[in-house]
Amino acid sequence: MAVNPGFGTQLELYRRMVLIGVVSKRTIKETNNGVVPMVHQSRPHATFRTVRAKSDFTTSGQIPAKFCPVDDSSSKKRHVCNRCNEILIADHNIVLELSSREVARLPASEYWSNSSGGKEYAARNTSSHDSSTPNDGFKKMLKHPETVWKVEPMEWMRSTMINTNNTIDSRGTLVCPKCTQKVGVWDWCYPDLFSCILLLKAKLDVRETMVS
Repeated sequence: MAVNPGFGTQLELYRRMVLIGVVSKRTIKETNNGVVPMVHQSRPHATFRTVRAKSDFTTSGQIPAKFCPVDDSSSKKRHVCNRCNEILIADHNIVLELSSREVARLPASEYWSNSSGGKEYAARNTSSHDSSTPNDGFKKMLKHPETVWKVEPMEWMRSTMINTNNTIDSRGTLVCPKCTQKVGVWDWCYPDLFSCILLLKAKLDVRETMVS
């Protein structure tokens, strides 16, 4: 098998989902047709939903599901709009990224490393400049990770992302659903697998919650 870091990352993500899923609480959301979907609330699950949503957009231009409802009942922290206190995310909605050291420890076959794809991957990750990235504003925000949260797609974002043709826009500005303050941006076409939605920390306040 030509095991590559992307495949290894997926397996590690699944492993963490299984470990956390055994004890994690779930959110129940009532729907119009009476169906009650169960949504795992954890950072590995948030990451999985983000990756799947990005994949859906890449292949079809649509994101039929993968929008998570807001729920802070199983979270110690919630992040609210600093203008109107609307709850936007909980800490389990923040994408979990592997560190460079963790990625380096993932299995990768020598066959893949010596292939054209492996060499391209190595060159891209050792270069300080990525000329293939068209969204300079999004890229600039990512250069200052201390100022943003990478988060999964949330249900309140859907109405902002959908355009007049009832399709998902590839990029845009996120606003608070209650007071319409600008709180972040999104870009489904950005090359980084986990960097799809960014919320500005300066626009959010952190609230501690009591978890039973």
